[in-house]
Amino acid sequence: MTSTHDKQAVELSVGRPKEGSVRAVIILLFFLSGACGLIYEVVWMRMLTLVFGATAFATSTILASFFCGLALGAVYFGRLVDRGKNPLLVYALLEAGIGLFAFLMPLIFSILSDVYVSISRQFGIGYYGISLVRFAFSFLGLLIPATLMGGTLPVIVKFFAERKDRLGWHIGHLYSINTLGAVLGTLSAGFFLILMLGVKETAYVAGTVNLFIAAIVFALSRRPAASPAAAGVSETSEETEEDTGAALSTPALRLALWAIGVSGFCALALEVFWTRSLVFFLDNSTHAFTTILTAFLLGIGIGSLLVARFIDKRKKLLAWLGLTEILIGVSAALAIPVLNNSPPVFQSIIPTVLMGMAFPLASKIYTRNVGTVGRALGNVYAVNTIGGVLGSVIAGFLLIPWIGVYHGIIVIAAINVLVGAVLILFEPAIAHGVKVSTVVGLALLFAIVGIFHFTTGARPLTSYYEEIESPEVLSYQEGIGGTVKVYRDSAGNRTLSVNGFPVAGTNL
Repeated sequence: MTSTHDKQAVELSVGRPKEGSVRAVIILLFFLSGACGLIYEVVWMRMLTLVFGATAFATSTILASFFCGLALGAVYFGRLVDRGKNPLLVYALLEAGIGLFAFLMPLIFSILSDVYVSISRQFGIGYYGISLVRFAFSFLGLLIPATLMGGTLPVIVKFFAERKDRLGWHIGHLYSINTLGAVLGTLSAGFFLILMLGVKETAYVAGTVNLFIAAIVFALSRRPAASPAAAGVSETSEETEEDTGAALSTPALRLALWAIGVSGFCALALEVFWTRSLVFFLDNSTHAFTTILTAFLLGIGIGSLLVARFIDKRKKLLAWLGLTEILIGVSAALAIPVLNNSPPVFQSIIPTVLMGMAFPLASKIYTRNVGTVGRALGNVYAVNTIGGVLGSVIAGFLLIPWIGVYHGIIVIAAINVLVGAVLILFEPAIAHGVKVSTVVGLALLFAIVGIFHFTTGARPLTSYYEEIESPEVLSYQEGIGGTVKVYRDSAGNRTLSVNGFPVAGTNL
């Protein structure tokens, strides 16, 4: 007698060739969607620069709206798709909405500019007051498309999710594909498309791609159930202790969620530090941001792809996540004295690859079953994103002026190590003695790295202009807006430099 499960397996095996081609198409489209998302971020920041007249306000607005929107969209649409909605239809509507906003945003910004001028004339609001009004309106305008973007990952993962023992592969693989697409978008917008086509035209190209994606996905959504998950085959798949190791308690699951939030905090803080350092090598803050963002996204994409290959075969995932966080901290700290004279792009490679491993691990841990994958992934994505917002703000506005770039990296690295140690201690499948000895050993390793860093000395950031002069540093201050230094060369001349570029001196 053939069981229902066997019949379903036969039906699925018969349909696999066609389903394989559908999935390949969806993966390619999801890659292009990631590219469009970063194109919008670059283009809309350029548009906001014209609205605000200052890149600092424009950058704050674009980052705040994007991160908040991504978090909101991940939570809302993750829950929506778990209610039995057709994942492909939801995804098609999301892409269509994003594409429409690409064509509407120039008009929206133009209308907002008229509103700002009218409010300023009528109420006589000062510079900072009108800047706050601009921020509020621009934030609301950008929040909607960013929310639509935030919903794409949990919805697509829901479409691909078949059973729990393949969930890690799907999350890691799709997260990697979308992130690598973002690399393409960052490079193309920052260095090619805007230069060749213009700002608005670049946005229109990306919008056309989003509408193209929406049309194809909508057509695919009209087909019969395109995946085992959509057909409801795997909702009842059983999770055994052999699949994932010892069962985790609710507090341990919440700990994993908080850990990925702290991981996002540390990741964006390190990105801020590395961007500030890279200015001394490129002499251009825009190129520095684009370059470090590209390296950052590339490392995350590679790391996510690597971990996807083995995550479903590993037990003790809480300990694996803890070890990953510890290695992030150690590698970030170790890179300072070892690569002190190299561009920060090279310093960031290993830590960012490890960061890419953390998100799929936390998502796999926090997702109890396939039926709630949208909600679980939405929560993980939202917490990680909110942590990133806090990390970028605190690093840029507090840590750099307070303790500087290099010492700031050590502080953030220490937080990574601490979080990793706590995760290992909460892993139920490891004996207590083994956990304690592992944590102590790793703590000693980090202590050695920290001592090595402080004894070798974190010398001030130096550009190649100053290297030529063999400077003796007389004064060095790192602030929110830049790094100011006064140094004396071998001939006794004194020079004032801002971000490594000489602006005044006794010999200029």
